[in-house]
Amino acid sequence: MDIRELHEQAFMYPGKEYTPMPFWFWNDDLNEDEIRLQIKMMDEKGVNGFVLHPRIGLPDHIEYLSDLFFHYIVIAVEEAENRDMRVLLYDEGMYPSGAANGQVVKENQTYQSRGLNMVVAYSNEELSAIRSSLAVEDHLVSVQKAKYNRSLNSFEKDSVELMNDRDSIDLLNEGESFFIFYETPTGGTIRGIHQDEDDGEVNAPASADLLNPEAVLTFIRLTHDTYYSYLKKYFGNTVIGFFTDEPDITGRNSKKNVIPWNVHFTGMLHDNQWIKEKDLAFLWLNNDKYGHSVKQDYRRHVKDRLSNVYYKQLYDWCDNRGISLTGHPADSDDIGLMKWFHIPGQDVVWRWVAPEKNLSVEGIHSTAGKCSADAARHRKRWRNINEFLGVCGKKNGWDLTPGDYKWYIDWLAVRGVNMFCPHAFYYSVRGKLRSHERPPDVGFYNSWWPYYKLFTNYMKRLSWLMTDSTNMARIAIVCSGDNLPWKKAKLLFENQIEFNYLEESLLLNDSFVQNDHLFIGGQKYSTLIVEDQEMLLLETMIRLEKVKGGGVSVINWDTDTITGDFEIVDLLRGCAQLVLKPASSSIRVSSVVKDGYIYHFLVNENNRSYDGKAVFSVTSDVELWDPWTESMECVRKELIKRKQGVPVYLEPNSSVILKEMKNYSNKGEVVSISHDNEVSISSTGWKIMNIDHLFAYDKLTDWSSWEKRGLFSGTLTYKKVITLDSDNANYAHTIDAGAVYEIAELYINDQYIGVKMWAPYKFHIPEMVLKPGINSIEFKVTNSKANQMDRVKQKSGLIGPIKLIT
Repeated sequence: MDIRELHEQAFMYPGKEYTPMPFWFWNDDLNEDEIRLQIKMMDEKGVNGFVLHPRIGLPDHIEYLSDLFFHYIVIAVEEAENRDMRVLLYDEGMYPSGAANGQVVKENQTYQSRGLNMVVAYSNEELSAIRSSLAVEDHLVSVQKAKYNRSLNSFEKDSVELMNDRDSIDLLNEGESFFIFYETPTGGTIRGIHQDEDDGEVNAPASADLLNPEAVLTFIRLTHDTYYSYLKKYFGNTVIGFFTDEPDITGRNSKKNVIPWNVHFTGMLHDNQWIKEKDLAFLWLNNDKYGHSVKQDYRRHVKDRLSNVYYKQLYDWCDNRGISLTGHPADSDDIGLMKWFHIPGQDVVWRWVAPEKNLSVEGIHSTAGKCSADAARHRKRWRNINEFLGVCGKKNGWDLTPGDYKWYIDWLAVRGVNMFCPHAFYYSVRGKLRSHERPPDVGFYNSWWPYYKLFTNYMKRLSWLMTDSTNMARIAIVCSGDNLPWKKAKLLFENQIEFNYLEESLLLNDSFVQNDHLFIGGQKYSTLIVEDQEMLLLETMIRLEKVKGGGVSVINWDTDTITGDFEIVDLLRGCAQLVLKPASSSIRVSSVVKDGYIYHFLVNENNRSYDGKAVFSVTSDVELWDPWTESMECVRKELIKRKQGVPVYLEPNSSVILKEMKNYSNKGEVVSISHDNEVSISSTGWKIMNIDHLFAYDKLTDWSSWEKRGLFSGTLTYKKVITLDSDNANYAHTIDAGAVYEIAELYINDQYIGVKMWAPYKFHIPEMVLKPGINSIEFKVTNSKANQMDRVKQKSGLIGPIKLIT
């Protein structure tokens, strides 16, 4: 079998290594048989792995990290091994990671999260009162006085005086105030797994000091070492990694005004190894250029400390045991912290990224997909993961549609994500504590579960495409380790000009210039873009000048620059792999090379169809592959022999792969079906029923308006008989079902046609299925789970109008 045939087989039947890895919320009393059953259900739907995630709702008698807790963990891992499935272990008793559900601080109170606070005093008396009120665990770092404008919340830099070494404090001059800086416990917590352990509750576990190496070692000993003692024989085969979840230095619900700090920083400050002591107030006040540079330097040191103290220790522990560290940092653009991830990751939650309001390309969260993907590309990591769908319903309940589910998959894949972590499969939805804790369940309990293998195969195919392939972007946006600029990136997205984010640390240390290109991690760039020069180091700007001297184009595209945007876009369009005609701002493109074949992945992120063509330099035929299709035989959809452009038709929520072929003969002409004859099917006269009841309603209307059906979530069957004359039968047809809420499964003459889960609800009917004379049409329609779970009357059912198109 040659490479071309191997690709076809791998695409049609993607392997288990490309499986989605959903969070599996263990959120109720556990049962061995139920654990095995749910793993079996996953496996049957092609979900060949999971993240084993303890979650709030576990009963108190299953204590975190206890023998009973691990009894169930071992049961799950054994069952996964029996089914050749893979497991990612979760390293916390909910999140954020690093506290072992509070056990780190219980073992040593000095390991609680710490931060730096600043207080302003306006007299000697206030200063004395503040100093005397400091607790035993508070450590005074600095006392200063300066001219301070209370109304503007700013101070004069040159007026700052250090008071630390004075035996007595001078009286304040007019306009002066005291600045008191002290290190203190933050009071931060994490979300625990038992009742009364959630945010703001009495037993919320204390967060740990992630900048303290000893505290992190304690976390590893309590958590990782204990998991290893129970599961050692599964490491490196069934157990493939540990998932660490958005570590938070100060913890959740920490004291106001407190910023991350550590005694190590105090030593650096007093030894003049870091920011100047007199500049401490800039961390709270003054946003001028100098203050911005102080804040930036502070952030770098904090992230570097977190990287080396927390992430590196976890990375080394996993590396030494043959598994991967994965998960994601706290912020959507923390690309620098990916350094110590074997599988870099990110998180898309709370509908901060969404189809509406340009949220797909605007705002800092719009960078999350490329944050993990580009870190993996440049650091030569095989995979990158994204947690997604958590609280992504339109109103943040169970109102996440199947169409939105697919939209998020496409959004991630076209940015280079190749491991999907759906959030989440719930062990239980018993009671509101479980059913509405970061909803919805996107697994067993949702309406789409009978059709879930469609989603599984789709994610696997896109994972296959984006794994072991080289991205063809020729443009890189240079960024700092904790800031991914998005404003100019938006223009590139909207013009199908692919780019990657390149961290300045990698540019400085891991790249080289040759033949007018910059090379790093298998990527090759002809153009580098600077969007915000102030976010970059001086060394970076010097390096860019040298890169420019080597023949690489460097564009300083400042964020405040408006004039010239379109001219720059036109210039950069020469780096694009394809051009759409007509232009469209809603189509995203990613082009990759895999075993010598070029694949172009196109996604429609809009709710309107696109009808045009893709123009690119093509020396061979082009195949259109449909990664969503149900029929394995139709994955290779059609072969097009075009020099002037490849026709592209993308409905809302659809995608297509254009594969450039080499030395591959055309198998036939493209046949277009004429859509010039429509037959309307009446919206009345339908038999509408559930399993055991025929309803009095015979008209296509919203069933949530029916008496006693408003809060019903489930499936109803719609049946109708139509008669066709010979002129309208025996041909290939399309049925357009019109408006449907949410899932429609179609049968014609008792023959299964297909399932649609988002608009347009158009079904292709092969020739000879419809016959002259009497034909039966049957729709099985399933509505949103939100009606039942959120107790809301969302539109439901088959609404139409229904058309038969010949």
